[in-house]
Amino acid sequence: EYWAHHHYKDGWPGKLHGKDGQWAVRDILFDIRALSRADVLIGTLASPLARFAARVRLAQHAEKATASPAIALDFNAALADADVVGSSAGDIKELLDREAWIAPPE
Repeated sequence: EYWAHHHYKDGWPGKLHGKDGQWAVRDILFDIRALSRADVLIGTLASPLARFAARVRLAQHAEKATASPAIALDFNAALADADVVGSSAGDIKELLDREAWIAPPE
């Protein structure tokens, strides 16, 4: 059974060494590359990987990212509780604008 090495699994201490560490790094870099090149990026603000991919997408494909901002499934939760993204309440709106995230359509 395959399990992406960088995802949490019960009993996993979160430390990878050797070949497992190399696989995890490769998988993370692939995920960031794939997500940052997406025409439509749907993710969560609670995910550092999704947030980083959105930043890379905005930097590399500004026109695409501006025309179709990343959709945050937890957008309203982040607005209500800044701890969702590890930010202070005053910084949350600026962070959402800087990373080009929007709420999902209703």
